[in-house]
Amino acid sequence: MSLILVVDDDPQIRTFFRWLLEDELGHEVVFAADGQMAAERFGKIDPDLVIVDLVMPRMHGVELITHLRGRYPGSTLIAISGKGPAMLDKAMKAGAFAALGKPLNRDELVTAIDRVLGLGDPWKDAE
Repeated sequence: MSLILVVDDDPQIRTFFRWLLEDELGHEVVFAADGQMAAERFGKIDPDLVIVDLVMPRMHGVELITHLRGRYPGSTLIAISGKGPAMLDKAMKAGAFAALGKPLNRDELVTAIDRVLGLGDPWKDAE
């Protein structure tokens, strides 16, 4: 399966992702509690996907997305946030392939993960 980096400062969200991504979907998961930690880990682990919360300490999610897309142009990212559509739109403009609101809908999340991991074409519906 795939290696997924989950970036979120909320331990409950990280627990949810461990259950969903590892236990249910069979992916390997690495966690970072903030954007700075994720930026440092990305180059060392070269994940297939990064799921990034947009509101975090040290480096917020839009800043992380911009950084990763600039330094690693092929990086694949999904943004998540409970701060509303404007924040999710900023993430899409920064280079996220998908942006989902919290609370997360499991089925929408799995569909987005499948699309960006190549189980479906992430840009197919965008045209």
